[in-house]
Amino acid sequence: MKKIKNKLNNFIIWERPCYPGLVYKAGEAVVIPHKKEFGRPWAKTYAFFNKGMVKYVWPKKEFLDNSKYIAETFLDTKYFNLKKRKLNSLTQKLVKGKNKLLKANFNKLSNQEFIKVNNGFQKTYLNWWAWAQVAEPAAAGLELFLRKDLDLTPEEFNVLTSSTKKSYTMEEEEDIFSLALDYKKNKKISPTNLKKHVEQYFWINNGYDHTYYLDSEYFKQKIKEVATKLSEKKIKTSLLNNHKRLILASINKNNLEKKLKIAKKTLKIIEIIDWLGDFQDKRKALSLETNYYLDEIVRELARRSKLPYNLARYLIPNEYSDAIKGKFSLAVLKERRRFMEIIYTEKGAKIYFDDTAREDEFKLLGKVSDTDLNEIQGTRAMGGKIIGRANVILKKADLNKMKEREILVTTMTSPDFIAAMKKAAAIVTDEGGITCHAAIISRELGIPCVIGTKIATRVIKDGDILEVNANHGLIKKL
Repeated sequence: MKKIKNKLNNFIIWERPCYPGLVYKAGEAVVIPHKKEFGRPWAKTYAFFNKGMVKYVWPKKEFLDNSKYIAETFLDTKYFNLKKRKLNSLTQKLVKGKNKLLKANFNKLSNQEFIKVNNGFQKTYLNWWAWAQVAEPAAAGLELFLRKDLDLTPEEFNVLTSSTKKSYTMEEEEDIFSLALDYKKNKKISPTNLKKHVEQYFWINNGYDHTYYLDSEYFKQKIKEVATKLSEKKIKTSLLNNHKRLILASINKNNLEKKLKIAKKTLKIIEIIDWLGDFQDKRKALSLETNYYLDEIVRELARRSKLPYNLARYLIPNEYSDAIKGKFSLAVLKERRRFMEIIYTEKGAKIYFDDTAREDEFKLLGKVSDTDLNEIQGTRAMGGKIIGRANVILKKADLNKMKEREILVTTMTSPDFIAAMKKAAAIVTDEGGITCHAAIISRELGIPCVIGTKIATRVIKDGDILEVNANHGLIKKL
């Protein structure tokens, strides 16, 4: 029998826990809207939804060809500044739209008014994503240019492309740590500061398959947990280390630029890559917050249409009106929940489901399992970016196989992991939260750490070469 191979190396793939209601507009934006904004689309786009996960798929060659084109346009300073002003305008409109939704009382709206509100917000969101989706292709093209201009070691490349800005997870963590210090000192939490934190970060645990409104009780518990588990000295040291890391990243970058005598055009490439990294982080923060409002729309849609919420999530925005009118088949939604495919082209989007969708995925990608994933995501525990060889350790008895500068990959760490952690260039875990053992020790050691990936030990194998971008909680197989 002929062995069926996977074809993942031919594609750019984004895979996450997900459902269509939260990501349809982001997917739609990369083709027609993105072309209108930047002159070219990403590429023909496929999305396969299965068992609560999605694979967004783009042909790699087409994506990279378009990436080079977009990167070249960004090197025109006048054009780039013009585009950044456009982004600011689109972002302001999205923030205004989201604030309007926050104040909206859906119960007082007629079906027609509700659909109008939804359509207006979805259009604003699509327009924002039409710009926002430039981050990946622009960065990919600029990195190709950078590698072409300079013969860099992996360490030099990491230095030149490291972020010099705080991530939203770092900012939230620092705010929690500051509130914990205040709690230790005054034995109480300021209601004003707590309210401000809730308003700013209620969405921090959102994803693309779930949303939460984290209230004051959640953050109170988080603050008290930090105050209980960490001494005042450790909290202050963590805050100081964050500050030092960003300063050191800038110093190392500047020193290396001088040492290599980098040309002016190449310096511009490095500067734009840094800007894109910061923008991509801000983009994720705003999209995760917006997911809360999109999910509230889906919940209201489910109430009005009398469809189960778990099925209403498989409707796409332009189907909401028909669903409310009772013109959408429950059987179709059940089929979509089993397996659904969306294909976005310059002629529009088409939806397929069940057997047809499964066959399309198989024809496109071949035989694929989760161990074939080349990118996973978790939560930043300690920032930084590193490339290294993975050492997957599941049993304490195997800790002695850890070598210097390897990336420790495990389910979770405990005190007996300390010796191995001190050797590690980075740490990646399946589980964990802000005060887990891996998070605390990685901050003390000053090494990049990504926690809560859920699947790292299943996806990553011993010896895999990984890029750990802890600033954004991303791990890539190279």
